[in-house]
Order: sequence, then structure tokens, then C-alpha cells
Amino acid sequence: MIGALSLLRRVLLLVLGGLPDFWADSLRIAESGYQTGVRTMAVSVMMAHLGDAELASEVRAAIEHALSDYEGDWRVSVVGSKANDRWELKVEGPNLFERTYMVEGTAGEHRPEVIRVVLGRMLLKKSVSA
Repeated sequence: MIGALSLLRRVLLLVLGGLPDFWADSLRIAESGYQTGVRTMAVSVMMAHLGDAELASEVRAAIEHALSDYEGDWRVSVVGSKANDRWELKVEGPNLFERTYMVEGTAGEHRPEVIRVVLGRMLLKKSVSA
């Protein structure tokens, strides 16, 4: 795989006359991961309409912690509703993984530790079915 990345770098250098910063950084990360045997992963969390900035920060940290043991790129969105006390928790990951869950504030499901448990259950279903 290192050969393919090196070839890609050479082609981009030849065609573009240089590498855009984003591509250069991405290739450098990918190459270092393959060389050291460390697998790279990313967690992207989008949050909207949650109402409480401190709670949102704690929930974001809980999500990042819950996904830290899983390989691949993960995208999580938590979107609150202005009409009720529900949040939509949507998780997308490698191999077309996609789950959506509604968490209810009145049931105590907006707490970070509950979000972590919900994520664990969503991911457990994935690993069992795979």
C-alpha cells in the first residue's frame, strides 16, 4: 500500500505541480499509519439545537470516547428539536454502517453516560451482525 500512496503523490506532483496542503497532510498521515502499523481513525461530531452548551460539550466528549476503540471514520450528528425534548442521534461509520436513535430528555437519556451506553448498544449490534 505504501507503493500506491507514493505513486499517487508522484502523479499529483507531476500533474498539479505540487500538492494542495490538505492532500499532502492526508497522504502523510496515511503513509505514517501504514509504516508504523497504526490505523488511523476519525470521529466527526455535529451538534445542533441542544440548548445547553456545557451539556453539548460533555455529550461530544462521551461520543468521542465511545468511538475511540473503533477503527475507521465515524460521523455522528445530534440534533435537538425545538418542538419537544427529543434528540436524534445518527451514527455513520465504515462499511455503510448507519443507525439512528431518538433520545428522550424526560427519560434522562440526554446525560452523557446514557449516550455512551446507547452508542455501545448500537455498535454491538453492528459487530454481532457483521
